Amino acid sequence: MKILLRIFAQAGAVWLCGYLLPGFTFTLTSSPDTFQFWLTLFGIGLVLFVINSAIRPILKILLFPAILLSFGLVSSIITLGLLKIYDIVIPEVTIDGFWTLVWAAVIIGLTNTVFEWLTEE
Repeated sequence: MKILLRIFAQAGAVWLCGYLLPGFTFTLTSSPDTFQFWLTLFGIGLVLFVINSAIRPILKILLFPAILLSFGLVSSIITLGLLKIYDIVIPEVTIDGFWTLVWAAVIIGLTNTVFEWLTEE
């Protein structure tokens, strides 16, 4: 159940980025009051969840010495790189510019932090 809620949180973070950031666009062919819109948004959240759950831990283990030496800066670079991969993999999502990428990473990170805070036991 928590995984499903996390996927919805990821989808909500993507929607929030599209709403707040002018360079972050996601193009959906259906209107927000249709089931197709929400299904596509759920799929986008699912892809973001898979990228964050599968690829991020592997990169953090492989780059652990660099993360220690840079005092965590490499961890931020990993986040930005994964978000750029997300931009490439999902054709509905377009992230224009470096600062849009940075702010999208901040919004998604804050959304994940709030989700973890609300669902901790």
